Amino acid sequence: MSKKKIENCQIHGLNIIDAKVDVTFKNLAKHIQLLQKEKTNIIAICSIPIIIRSLEGKLPKKHNGSCIVALSPDGKYTVPLLDTHSGANELATKLATILNSKPVITTQSDTFLGVSPDNPPPGFVLDPDCNYKEFISALLDRRSLKNVPAYSWLKSKKIRVSGSSKLEIKFSINSSIKPNKELLVYRPQKLIIGIGTVSGASYVKLKKLVLDTLEKKDLSIHSVKAIATIDLKKNERAINKLGQYLNKPIIHFKASELNKISPQLANSSEYVFRTVGSHSVAEAAALVAAGKSSKLIVEKNKSAEATCAVACSRQVIKNLPSTQNGTLSIIGLGPGSDAWRTIEVNNILDESTHYLVFQVT
Repeated sequence: MSKKKIENCQIHGLNIIDAKVDVTFKNLAKHIQLLQKEKTNIIAICSIPIIIRSLEGKLPKKHNGSCIVALSPDGKYTVPLLDTHSGANELATKLATILNSKPVITTQSDTFLGVSPDNPPPGFVLDPDCNYKEFISALLDRRSLKNVPAYSWLKSKKIRVSGSSKLEIKFSINSSIKPNKELLVYRPQKLIIGIGTVSGASYVKLKKLVLDTLEKKDLSIHSVKAIATIDLKKNERAINKLGQYLNKPIIHFKASELNKISPQLANSSEYVFRTVGSHSVAEAAALVAAGKSSKLIVEKNKSAEATCAVACSRQVIKNLPSTQNGTLSIIGLGPGSDAWRTIEVNNILDESTHYLVFQVT
């Protein structure tokens, strides 16, 4: 198996010291548990009972661990074991394609329906309030839907369309469309919240402004892909804290980038231009982040300390501009060989683009 065909793949070996082995370990159970804790996906070339015994019942909560795929020692079968609908089924299928082997998929929705409704592709979010278990149980029983979703990842010949079916799937950015046991709701991530603030703005007041704006305009927070603002606000506590609270990345733009879309603004301000160098912050940042042909669906809404606006992209937003804050990781390499480093440290080193090294003497 060529590890180059699987992104960021490393080879770990039990008591194997070889140039082709990236990490050598001595205790399989402890090593698998460590990888699980660090959320590292695992392809285990061994029997399934060995994996089960190695976990020792220490299973993480659903969607909170890593994918585990068992590869039979002869390479003929790939079997997803944990987090099947969070990437394990996909990894097993990809691995089977590389090895020309057979994926053994055991989840009911994949087996009987041919789709995985709880594993949408990037750009879509299954509303957290969905009663997925009850909905999928009914769908497995009836095998029919009131409507056919327009997206290929939900189409299946195993699911009939019936006007009499009570089961329905909807895609909506509107918070008033709420899921229930017969309605599955996906949130297309098309929205960008643009924010501008005075220095030292109140986080509580900013959060209220943003949430009240979304509620008033009937917009779901789950359809928001990111928060956007000007680069002068990289260290603005209220904005950064809001990003953490909403679990949304924050994108920063230079004033020159914001000025490029000045003709699209609903509210251009000479005062803002004199202050920060762009004719708008909230509206402009939202539009730039949402991409070409995006539309301003919420014009600048303001309080005494902040402004917010919302732009909507024509398509779901899968990738964001590379203008987000970076991540600083402080690690210790310790004594000894590379094989002594933890998996987490190796991952941080692989993902980092810049290194600042200190040597204590």
